[in-house]
Amino acid sequence: MMTKSRLSVVQENRRLAIIFGIAALVAALLVVKPRYMDPTAYHFWLEVCGCVCMVLAIFVRLWCTLYIGGRKGSSLMTDGPYSISRNPLYVGSVIGAAGLGLQTGMLTFAVLCGALCWIIFSVVVRREERFLQDRFGQAYSAYRATTPRFLPDFRKYDEGTVRYEFDPQALWRTLRDGLLFLIAIPITEIIEILHESGNLPDLLTAF
Repeated sequence: MMTKSRLSVVQENRRLAIIFGIAALVAALLVVKPRYMDPTAYHFWLEVCGCVCMVLAIFVRLWCTLYIGGRKGSSLMTDGPYSISRNPLYVGSVIGAAGLGLQTGMLTFAVLCGALCWIIFSVVVRREERFLQDRFGQAYSAYRATTPRFLPDFRKYDEGTVRYEFDPQALWRTLRDGLLFLIAIPITEIIEILHESGNLPDLLTAF
């Protein structure tokens, strides 16, 4: 049986894995540059799509927090975004990670970032599911049987009838964390400028 303290360890390991992944991405960008640099249409539209994905990710995460608030692990949430996916917060994060990769102007990095984030969350979710199964028993079994783990099924959307308490601190934390996606914009632009000026090595190029 997984206790709540062990669940916290799993979630902390998830955060560390994401931090490591971001560090690896930045390190790779120092030696890899886009095949098509600014001001090509390909590069421009990849960046635009990246911004859209990151803003969408922030919206999805805020929407989820309005429902789950600070109750994750203590309540079984099945309404709103949780009626179409068991892990909509993680879905939002994967979208944001892909957007971060698109912001580099390289589709390759978008696929790598999205896939890496998906893999990390897939491992974490399987451990979280054991905790939720132990805690909520048959109620979670029924929810698990009818609701997708990740990819949303919008046909199942249910707003719910319960009024939930609003947790401004949880919403603020989610907004603060989500805005970190947008830091990718100035960082990738600075790295591109350094590549163009010859101040960074161009060991590889990628689409």
